Amino acid sequence: FSDKSRPYKDMRLLFERVAATTSARIESLHLMRDIKNLNAEIREKYALRGIELKFSEERYQSLVEDASDAIITSNLEGRITSWNRSAAKMFGYSLDEVIGKPIKELMPKRLWPEQKNLLGQINKGDEVHGWETTRLAKDGTEVPVEMSLSKIKDQLGKPVGVCAVIRNITERRQTERLQREKEQNIRKAYADTLSAYTGGRLVILTADEIAESFGKPITDIVDFYAYKDLSEIRASIARVMTQFFPDTALSNLVLATSEALTNAIKHASKGKFQIRKRNGVLQVVVSDNGPGIDFAMLPKATLMTGFSTKPSLGLGFTIMLDACDRVLLTTQPRDTRIVLEWHEEKSRARSLPDKVSLETR
Repeated sequence: FSDKSRPYKDMRLLFERVAATTSARIESLHLMRDIKNLNAEIREKYALRGIELKFSEERYQSLVEDASDAIITSNLEGRITSWNRSAAKMFGYSLDEVIGKPIKELMPKRLWPEQKNLLGQINKGDEVHGWETTRLAKDGTEVPVEMSLSKIKDQLGKPVGVCAVIRNITERRQTERLQREKEQNIRKAYADTLSAYTGGRLVILTADEIAESFGKPITDIVDFYAYKDLSEIRASIARVMTQFFPDTALSNLVLATSEALTNAIKHASKGKFQIRKRNGVLQVVVSDNGPGIDFAMLPKATLMTGFSTKPSLGLGFTIMLDACDRVLLTTQPRDTRIVLEWHEEKSRARSLPDKVSLETR
């Protein structure tokens, strides 16, 4: 171009620059508009989420407050951070009285170590369910409770506290106590009747009472699992009798013991055997962890010759009573113990017919 065309060239370059700048500004405006719209959308979503979160929190608070169980949360230092109405009713403290207080103040001092153990379980990631223990009300009353504990985590999954759901089980404990008393009364009635009918030769005892009746052991405890094990036990009885009770009728002892062993295998698949001695009395102790003897069946099992059902001791019990000077019995699920006793002086003249088989039945 000639020098005369120079202004036109400069003008064209100017227009191009203006156009490029304008285009950039338009793009920026579009971007700003998009950003503005996006921000508005984000604000709207977050607002909705906030409403949902607020609704969720309100619903959660309503559920907690209306719960029949006490719900208490505490921080990792063991200080109370929240407390619902049922907790206030159970323990007698208002919310203002307990916030920030150590949760162990709700425990009798003798149980303070329990709190450390429970927190240890929670810190390991375990949850605690159905834990029965005792807590302390404001007036000093001890409240039997069942507790479930779980860890509280923040949004990042970091542990921040512990939630305890606590149920008052006072009524349940009272019901259980009344049931135990009823069972004990029934047991005592059976025990008194059976003792009177047998002239004191069948004695029903509690587990503690029968343990107190034991003399000193003169053999080790022998475990037996099958009928084939009984021959060795019979040989052991013969050796003990020869050494300690040479004048006692061996046939009586072996027969009665075989019946007790056989019943243990039949009802529990295994058992334990031991011989003891107490003030001139030989004691053969046979125990098993079977279902126990139904007390409703015990009178028939012990007093009716020939009676036999699987839950009962059947005919074997009658033979034991005939062969022994006294039979002591305690029975409950997973703990039945029979003590067959022979008094040295009384047993010298007693024996059963020689035709009674001593083989395993």
